[in-house]
Amino acid sequence: MSSLDPSSKKKQTLGMCVSTMNGKLLRNTVLVSQIQELGLATVVVNQHGPDPGGVLSPDLWAEAPHVTVVNAEARGVSQSRNVGLHSLSAHWAVLCDDDVTLDPLGLDALTDLLNGHDGPAHELVVAGELWHNASTPWRKYVKEISTLKGASIQNALAIQRINSMELVVPTPNLESPHMPFHPGLGLGSTGGVLAGEEVVYLQQHLAQGGHILRAPIRIRFHEQESTGSSIQASTIQAMGAVHRHIFPWWLAPFLVVKMTWKWRGQGAGWKNNLSAYLSGMRLGSTLKSP
Repeated sequence: MSSLDPSSKKKQTLGMCVSTMNGKLLRNTVLVSQIQELGLATVVVNQHGPDPGGVLSPDLWAEAPHVTVVNAEARGVSQSRNVGLHSLSAHWAVLCDDDVTLDPLGLDALTDLLNGHDGPAHELVVAGELWHNASTPWRKYVKEISTLKGASIQNALAIQRINSMELVVPTPNLESPHMPFHPGLGLGSTGGVLAGEEVVYLQQHLAQGGHILRAPIRIRFHEQESTGSSIQASTIQAMGAVHRHIFPWWLAPFLVVKMTWKWRGQGAGWKNNLSAYLSGMRLGSTLKSP
């Protein structure tokens, strides 16, 4: 692993923000070992309910001073990531749910890429690759580095394919106020929309002049199929909320027609899909920037 110096102002640095609930992270023994052995600055945010048994001991990584454990009241994955990003001593953060593992070689390549970035850290978000295992990618990825710039409709369409477990995001600093994940979006969110937080984050990043670097670098593994690929009522509702929030208001009727046409072609259940989508659009119209 490349040498990392979080205190260096000249060399860009990489860390990790790990989100877990009621200590579930401890079941993932591979990730627990990687957190300790890779030596990256890491913040583990453990959200818990009223049961004290869900609290993680700060002494779990007592021999690993690069790891910080934060126990917080359960308010959703977006809030967990925001807490981690504000607490991390690094320029960029690899976001980790508690059921992924990491590719050390990919982290080396990612570190080299970030060290080659000659602009302010807050300008750059990296979208890497998520794989099920060593031979199966989660989806089809670009073969060469490409960049998304500007809050265009074309880019708004492109970022909807990006999963939060592909992201490497900048942390807040004195020069750049942090743009948090929307607390009304994501699993366990205060707004009840169970997905889409990464899309709104990326759209805001582009709107504020940042850019997204899509890089053919495998960073994480996730053995199970992502819930984002399953067409469920909650997924469709989140899609509607995100579409209403990131696209111009005048596109809403066209989006409804497009999605209706798509679902009608898939046969039974299209009316339920449309109902969930419209419900999400109503929620999306009430979401305000965090």
